[in-house]
Amino acid sequence: MSRHRRSGCSRALAGWAAFLAIVAFGKSGQLAWVCSSRTQGGASSRSLLLVRASSGSSDAPNLRMVPMLTLDAADAMCNAALAEANRLKLRPVAVAVVDAAGQQVVLKRQDGCTSASAAIALAKAKSCTNLGMPTRSLRDKYVDRPMQNIAMVVITGGEIAPFPGGVVCREVDGGAILGAIGMAGAF
Repeated sequence: MSRHRRSGCSRALAGWAAFLAIVAFGKSGQLAWVCSSRTQGGASSRSLLLVRASSGSSDAPNLRMVPMLTLDAADAMCNAALAEANRLKLRPVAVAVVDAAGQQVVLKRQDGCTSASAAIALAKAKSCTNLGMPTRSLRDKYVDRPMQNIAMVVITGGEIAPFPGGVVCREVDGGAILGAIGMAGAF
C-alpha cells in the first residue's frame, strides 16, 4: 500500500513512483512518496522522495532523494551551449545532455556537423555521469598511464571519452549529480 503527495509532479512521474514503490518494497510494503518540483537560478529539477514506513520499530524510515533533470532544463543547457559555439564562431558542433543515470535527454547537432560528433558528445556526457568527473579531469588523471584510459574505453564499449568536452551538472546545495553535458566537433 502506498501513500503519496504531489507538488508540481506530472501524472507520468506519479505513476512511475508508484511502480518504483512496488518494485522496491513489494505490494505489501508500506511506502510514502513525495514528488516535488523546484526552480533555482533558471534551472528546474524534480525530485522523488521514497520513504519506507517502519514496521512498528523505533527505527527511522529509510530515505533517499533522487534528483532529476527536466527536459526543459536540459534543452536550455543545450541551447546555451549552441549559442556559445555560435558566438565563438566554432565549426559545427553537437551537444548532448544526459540525466544522472547517463541516459540521453537532449541531443542536438548544428547543420554541417558530422554524426560522429554527435556520438562523441554523447559519450563525453555519459563519461561524466558514469565517473562523476569532467572528461578533462579524466584525461588528466591518467596522463602518465594512457593505457588506463584506453582500457576504460574498451571495457565500456566506447561509452567513456577521456578527452575534454564533458562537464558534470550538480545540484547547488547538495552536490548530487543531476546529469552532464558533452560537446564535440568544435576543433
